[in-house]
Amino acid sequence: TENIINTGFVTAVGDTIDISAITPLFGRIGDFLWDDANQNGIQDLGETGIANVTVKLYDGFGQLVATTVTNGLGKYQFLGLLPGSYQVEFVNPSIYDFTTQNADAQGINGANNSDVNPLTGKTAIFTLAGGEINYNVDAGLKPNASIGDRVWDDTNENGIQDNGENGMPNITVELYRCSDNSLVTSTVTNVNGNYSFNNLIGGDYYVQFTVPNGYTVSAALQGGNNQTDSNPDATGKTSCITLTAGEHNTTIDAGFFETPVPQDADLKIEKSVDEQNPNCGENVTFTINVTNLGPGTALDVVVTDVLPAGLDYQSSNASVGSYDDNTGTWTIGTLAFNEIATLTINVIVDCASINSTSIDFGAAEDFNLFVLEDLTQPSSDTQGKVAVGHDANLGGYSIGDQLPANSGDVLIVGNNLTYTSGSVLNGNVVYGNSTNLPHNAVSISGTLSQGYPIDFAAAKTYLENLSTTLGAYTVNGTVTMQWGGLKLTGTDPFLNVFAVNGSDLSSANDFQINVPNGSVVLVNINGTNVSWMGGLTVNGTAIYNVLYNFYEATNLSISGIDIRGTILAPFADLNFPSGVVNGQVIVKSMSGSGQFNLTLFQGNIPVDRMITNYACVTSSTDDNNANNNSSSATINIGSVDDGGDNGGGTGGNDGGNNGGSWSNVYSFTQGQIICSLLYDNNTIYAGTLGGKIYKSIDNGNNWTLINNGMNVGFIWSFVKNGSYIFAATENGVYRYDGNNWTLTSLNGKDVHTLTVHGSVIFAGTWGYGIFKSSDNGNTWSSANSGLGYFLTVQSLTVYNGEIFAGTIGGGLYKSTDGSTWTKVTCDYQLIWSLGSTDNAIFAGTYGDGLYRSTDGGSTFTKLVSIPVSFIYSIVTDASGNIFVSSLTNGVFVSSDNGDTWTALGMNGFGVSTLMVNPSTSDVYVGTKQGAVYKMNGLNGTTAVNNVNEIPTEFKLAQNYPNPFNPSTTIEFAVPAAGRFNVKVYDVIGREVATLMDKDVNAGNYKVTFDASRLASGIYIYRLVGNNVNITKKMMLIK
Repeated sequence: TENIINTGFVTAVGDTIDISAITPLFGRIGDFLWDDANQNGIQDLGETGIANVTVKLYDGFGQLVATTVTNGLGKYQFLGLLPGSYQVEFVNPSIYDFTTQNADAQGINGANNSDVNPLTGKTAIFTLAGGEINYNVDAGLKPNASIGDRVWDDTNENGIQDNGENGMPNITVELYRCSDNSLVTSTVTNVNGNYSFNNLIGGDYYVQFTVPNGYTVSAALQGGNNQTDSNPDATGKTSCITLTAGEHNTTIDAGFFETPVPQDADLKIEKSVDEQNPNCGENVTFTINVTNLGPGTALDVVVTDVLPAGLDYQSSNASVGSYDDNTGTWTIGTLAFNEIATLTINVIVDCASINSTSIDFGAAEDFNLFVLEDLTQPSSDTQGKVAVGHDANLGGYSIGDQLPANSGDVLIVGNNLTYTSGSVLNGNVVYGNSTNLPHNAVSISGTLSQGYPIDFAAAKTYLENLSTTLGAYTVNGTVTMQWGGLKLTGTDPFLNVFAVNGSDLSSANDFQINVPNGSVVLVNINGTNVSWMGGLTVNGTAIYNVLYNFYEATNLSISGIDIRGTILAPFADLNFPSGVVNGQVIVKSMSGSGQFNLTLFQGNIPVDRMITNYACVTSSTDDNNANNNSSSATINIGSVDDGGDNGGGTGGNDGGNNGGSWSNVYSFTQGQIICSLLYDNNTIYAGTLGGKIYKSIDNGNNWTLINNGMNVGFIWSFVKNGSYIFAATENGVYRYDGNNWTLTSLNGKDVHTLTVHGSVIFAGTWGYGIFKSSDNGNTWSSANSGLGYFLTVQSLTVYNGEIFAGTIGGGLYKSTDGSTWTKVTCDYQLIWSLGSTDNAIFAGTYGDGLYRSTDGGSTFTKLVSIPVSFIYSIVTDASGNIFVSSLTNGVFVSSDNGDTWTALGMNGFGVSTLMVNPSTSDVYVGTKQGAVYKMNGLNGTTAVNNVNEIPTEFKLAQNYPNPFNPSTTIEFAVPAAGRFNVKVYDVIGREVATLMDKDVNAGNYKVTFDASRLASGIYIYRLVGNNVNITKKMMLIK
């Protein structure tokens, strides 16, 4: 049974109903109060009921009939209702709002909609028929928490909403969940700058205000009043806000103010030198002035000035900031409008360094691609290492596939790295600021880390200075432009320098380089805007010996070309949409899909005696005039005194090094580079550039030309066999019978080296391998079995009946039968010279010093005791002394089978070939200048003794006696163990003797200097090592 709770049939109080006459049919009303989570006004699957909410039932006249509450499932019902009109009211909890009414337009009978008015919580009045059960009267609730307030124009920039500061309309405001950073909703501020996020459930949120262009976010949480302060950080993002159910947080505000437009600061740097033509050993002072031409103040001002080789730092003085001579960085800081900052740097001209140094790329030396600023390559391949100074954006990009495993840092990016797809092989990735890596479309064989392994600012200055310096090198090659093609022709067997107009290169359809085999090519290209397309052919040398220097280019375009050689363009923005470079590329910035193949530059370019010192200035303040941000000063070091007559005859005493003095016994006419020397039975033969052969029968004092009409360009080497002299030329092998030179049957091939084993002559050629002749050159046969593709043979020697061949690119080979060759273990593959004693074989390399084998040639190991990279000649004497020479470093000798070496001088003279009289040990050298120098047989010159006492400071005593003749003693003290050397120089900076160069313990030492073979004059001796560089003078009087 049901209780009658509605007396709707009673018309007046006290009326009765005749139950027998009227049988009422009782009805029911009820259903569901739910949490409309998605706020769509429809009961969706998964949306739950809300319990304990009061529900009231009214009759059609507004009289309360009954009250109930929803159960645990959100259900309710009214029973025992008589027919009539009813209205249901849901009493809203304070943390909710009612959802949309009648969202599906089904009215009161809709099973899944909400039937209540959102404003009143009541349904419309509806009729219940007798016995009707209406379980469709529902109500949906939605959460009603909110976050909001105001965005205002903080005109006084104090972070507080002050009176009169207006709201900012149309500012986008976004609401995010803290848990997963997902966007909840977004809105824009109204005309008054107000915004609100409504109907929020409880939880943790943050607000992101979009900062309009030209505005800055005010400082947060100023003034101590959350109603008037600004909440977001500098990016417009607030901290997380915990919102409880039904809470209305109207304190989340944001203040913006117009960002002051910074004024540019035009920085001008000027560099000068007090002595433009100093001599070796003299002090030179460079002065750098930085002026702020305004109009704004310059911030974070830094000048980079890396001293080039040959200038030894002594002291500096800065009017503002400080100079670090280790990094070459002058930190100025702030420089106001019209303010001038001045730095002076005092240096000593170090000719010993100049004479023995070749150029290198510094920090860029090992990189296939080195970009000082930004790199953008949507698709490409770089076989070697890549370094980028600022941002790199790479996609579809492979790096390092031709590197050996575990090659260290293969990709280095100084700032932001974006890498969408590709691979980094055989090494690591390092980025400076940010990256999207790791990424599933990018594979890295090594590690990913953050760091700054390269000082790109210092590298920029160094490379710009290098490019500028190389651009001033003296030209010795010819350039012709004809029929749209550029043709470069050089004849120097060591270094060919060309000057090319950028406008000619931009219009050329062909580019040809023709130089002697094995020589180095430096192509200096002028012009600020240069493009390069068309064909390129390099004849006569390897691509690792070719350098294209764009020393003025700011815009460089390369397209559709296979460039063979290295590009140095540190001022240039490179556009490289297609093509390939087989060499290194060094540029300011780069974009495009061009490819870079791994060929590192290895050419020997000596440091010039004209030195350019370059400085540049940077600032964090915008500087729209980059034309005055760099400056340079050039000095021309006093020329080396050759001590003799350039036209011929004997020269004076030329100083020297350990073992004796050099004298200029003869000088051929200018341009006759001496390529080869041979001593035979009191006769000396000299072969020169230009294809001339001379002989001297008086120890080099006078010479006679003996090959008129030979018509060759180079005499690369000589060998004696029986009664004949043989000469290797670029046109084959010639034979001399004492009267005439005859071309043998080995002709038309560039022969660089000759040796004899038994009665068989062996000839090494460039490109054709090895030939041999057993009939004094009447016939020749190829002997290349086992050499494979490595047919560029530069040197040959014989040791214990076996023949050794040095190749360019293939390393070392040996043969036991003169026909078949096997590979020999040697870590370096560019072998330029070979020689042997009774106990060892020596291999001079092009770029990696000297190697030795003491196991019959099975293996070769590098000798670290001789600090020379390029070894051009190796000869021995009857006593087993080994002599080697380098173009820039001069001559060295070892009397202990290569364990230790003594410098004999001639560094800076351009020693091009070397010869020793096997019986007297008199040493002869030929030079690039066409001079012949002689040093008489060796004797000892130095001694080192330790005096037992531990000093407390470095000391270099005055020599005694002084003046002296011929020997003197030098004492010095070192307070701590380390590597130290004591060297003697002449007054123009050439090294005369190394008295000591080794690791020693703390103590007092003395060395003896024997100058019996030196000329009278002033000499300089210097103690150099860990934390010490002391110089004194002494006088030799004979």
